[in-house]
Amino acid sequence: PAARGGQPRPAAAAQAPPGGSPAVGRPEVEGPPAPSADAGPILVSHPGFRHPPVPPVYPPQAIARGIEGTVLVRVLIGPAGETIEVRLQRSSGAALLDRAALAAVQRWQFRPATLGGRATPAWVEVPVRFRLD
Repeated sequence: PAARGGQPRPAAAAQAPPGGSPAVGRPEVEGPPAPSADAGPILVSHPGFRHPPVPPVYPPQAIARGIEGTVLVRVLIGPAGETIEVRLQRSSGAALLDRAALAAVQRWQFRPATLGGRATPAWVEVPVRFRLD
């Protein structure tokens, strides 16, 4: 969706499933590797939401000053869909917008990512654009 007045828009990040090498003496099998608990979170390209995300509040001071920008937020989603961690991946250059984006994304409810039919922890990068009309 277009992003006016701070509407969020999910990012299209490259998917990076965990990799691994086969054990010595075992045949290699074609296809994606099986999920592994110790492989760590994957990076998903298209996050799913349990509910439509509520856009962040465009800070009144930023509006008054004509400040626009895009904040890139990185979120770690647990296998049950819970938000584990929210980080500022790339600043908009305006602390007001960065704080508003982080606060909004913290409240969003994501669907868990799946790999090989199983829920798995995943990072998702979400750009939050603030644009004045």
